[in-house]
Amino acid sequence: MPRIKFATEESVKAYVAARTAPERVAAAFDGIMQHLPSAQRHLIATKAAAKHDGTLSQRLIELTRIRMAFWTQCRTCMTIRFEEGVEDGLDQNAICALERPETSDDLSDAEKAAIRYVDKFANDWLSIDETVFNDLRKHFTEAEIVQLGLVCALHLGTGRMMASYGVIEDLPAEMQGKESGPGKFKPWEVDFESLIMPPLPDAESSTVSATIRHPAAA
Repeated sequence: MPRIKFATEESVKAYVAARTAPERVAAAFDGIMQHLPSAQRHLIATKAAAKHDGTLSQRLIELTRIRMAFWTQCRTCMTIRFEEGVEDGLDQNAICALERPETSDDLSDAEKAAIRYVDKFANDWLSIDETVFNDLRKHFTEAEIVQLGLVCALHLGTGRMMASYGVIEDLPAEMQGKESGPGKFKPWEVDFESLIMPPLPDAESSTVSATIRHPAAA
């Protein structure tokens, strides 16, 4: 079980009743975040808006999210693949390219620029200057750069939070074991189809989902 107790008995029952790994992982996140149900709804809606209220491709957003997950070592975030990214061309080759993005033939120049920004955002954010933004402007509009930054900010913070909560019980073997420092767990070593998740609900959804709750951190 995670290091944070579930908020309600109903959350515990939902987790126990979940039959598939995606359902159990989602139920675990829901059980934790139900301590702040209003915040959970707004967080999920904000993440959905960051993904869809803009023109960045869903493949690029998934690559950005998963690369950030490598830096935060959120194992669930590294394992999840959202359906809209898969439908937009995300595949195992693209995930494997994240191991050495600059030399990969499976990433576009725009995707490599976005990954360079992610790496600085996670590790050396004070070095992000006009040169970095000019590099991004070769491939993205100003609005897309803002969207990219928001995606980074949301997943850096929630990724670290959820990594600390230890929601790993239902993850594949590659994501098991104790933390031992940055970079131990790697998204390119996980079966691509381990945790395929539906899109996040938007702000107008009355419930997170009728059948499955969505992880706010992923």
